[in-house]
Formats: sequence, structure tokens, C-alpha cells
Amino acid sequence: DRSFSYPMIMAGQQVDMLMLMPILTKREVNTKVIVYDNETIVLGGMIKEDLRRYEDKVPLLGHLPIIGRLFTSKGERSVKTNLMVFVNVRLVKPDGQPKRANELRGLPDFKH
Repeated sequence: DRSFSYPMIMAGQQVDMLMLMPILTKREVNTKVIVYDNETIVLGGMIKEDLRRYEDKVPLLGHLPIIGRLFTSKGERSVKTNLMVFVNVRLVKPDGQPKRANELRGLPDFKH
């Protein structure tokens, strides 16, 4: 599914806005972990390897019959991509407040 919907309030009336977003690349990972508050987990191992072919020519000379090969180079290149996702967990109550006070996590308390 490539649609994305978000609610928007206009003149006291709620309207759902729908945007179509292009899917460039989709990768999925399924896992189960036990994570405590303020810990970071790394999801990795999503490796993608592409083989790309290329052809470079000298302008005009590379297009000439027979001798054009002297002014042309062809090749392949392997491109490897490793996607790693870092997730930092913050447990919150249903009202949006932190589950633990900042002092317990070693952070200064937020003041206005």
C-alpha cells in the first residue's frame, strides 16, 4: 500500500487528507526483542547487492562503426548496501508522560 492518510482539522471540521507516496524500495525484517526503557536496539542484516553494467564512450568517436570500440569502455560494478536501523526505546504512559522520571534515567528534569 503506497497511500498515506493523516487527519487535519479545518474550520472546526476534521478532514482526512490522502497523499500518494511512491515506493522506492521496500525491505522488511520481523523480530521479537525484550527492551527496557532508554535502551537502543539495532536491526541489521538487511543486505542488498546490485550488479550494475555501464558503458562509457568518447563523444562522436565512440559512435563510429568498427573503430568506435577503441573509444568505448564497458564494465560491471557490484554495489553492496547494508541497511541498519537503530531504535531508541522511550516508554510512555497513555497520556504521553514518561513512564519513569528523568532523574531515574540520569537525565535532568525538563523545566519550562
